[in-house]
Amino acid sequence: MLTIKTIVTGPFQENTFIVKNDETGDALLFDPGENFEKINQALETMDAKPEAILCTHAHLDHVGAVAELQKKYGVSFYLQKSEAPILNDFPKACVRWGLPKPQELPKVTNWLNGDENLQFQTADVEVLFTPGHSAGGCCYKIENHLFSGDTLFAGSIGRTDFPTGDHRTLLNSIRTKLLTMPDETEVHCGHGPDTTIGREWTDNPFLRESTVV
Repeated sequence: MLTIKTIVTGPFQENTFIVKNDETGDALLFDPGENFEKINQALETMDAKPEAILCTHAHLDHVGAVAELQKKYGVSFYLQKSEAPILNDFPKACVRWGLPKPQELPKVTNWLNGDENLQFQTADVEVLFTPGHSAGGCCYKIENHLFSGDTLFAGSIGRTDFPTGDHRTLLNSIRTKLLTMPDETEVHCGHGPDTTIGREWTDNPFLRESTVV
């Protein structure tokens, strides 16, 4: 059985997710954005053993705590290879947004190339390449849980006015990769509340546009 904990981090109110296998104690971290201490405290309270970090993209509010978590736990870090330029720009992006400059960059140990399947002690993970919010954006699926990053939100979609973003590409990613899932699929978004695929079919005004991409 899996336990999923949401931790809201940083000034952008980004959602960090801890997924723990209750039988083994192993855990996966999705998008540990900022507030290392807050995330680490949650891991200790849950008695969770971090196994890997998986980020949906490399914007500063989704990777801010990765380096410190790697340093403490020695875990692998997974990221789509097209996000490399954005990750390299991470220190400058922090300065542009008036945030403290990080002491070091996260170290990617496993570059992802597209759709693929990953196996961990915690759970098997399906990687879905969903560019649009950024060139290397992706989502991760575990059982009926989808970690959508900034691709899909409750009632909205990710913005596409940042470098490498593209509105038409994002809508196509959502239409071809996410809306094909069962309605009951639980969506854990990068910002804001959880939702379901079925709810977004009904309530999300942006998805009406996606049907004509």
